Amino acid sequence: MNDKLIDEVISVDDQSFHLFILKYSNGYFVSLTQGNEPNLGSMSLSLKKSNLVNTTIITPSRFSPMIPQLISELASDLSDGLGISSVYIKKDLKTETAVTLLKTIKSYIKEL
Repeated sequence: MNDKLIDEVISVDDQSFHLFILKYSNGYFVSLTQGNEPNLGSMSLSLKKSNLVNTTIITPSRFSPMIPQLISELASDLSDGLGISSVYIKKDLKTETAVTLLKTIKSYIKEL
C-alpha cells in the first residue's frame, strides 16, 4: 500500500464498492463508487477552520444524499484541512451499510 493512496474494492453487506483515497498535505480526496469500476459522482467539499467544518455541495446526489457530505466532513475533520468527496451510488443505501462504509473510510484515512 502506498503511504498516500488507497485504491481498493471493498465488500459491505454483499455489495462491492470501489474506494479511492488520496492524501495531500492539507487534506484528502475520497472517491466511493458502488460497483467495481470507479466513476465520478456527486461531489462535496468541506473545510475545517478552528473547530468548525463548513461544507459546500458541488453536485447533489440522487441517492443517499447525506453520504457525500458526511465523507467530505469526515476527511476534513481528520485532516484539519480540506475534504473532497465524490460518491457514485446507484440506489439508496441501508443505514447499516452507510454506517459501515463511513467507519471503513475513517479507518483507512487513519492508516494514511
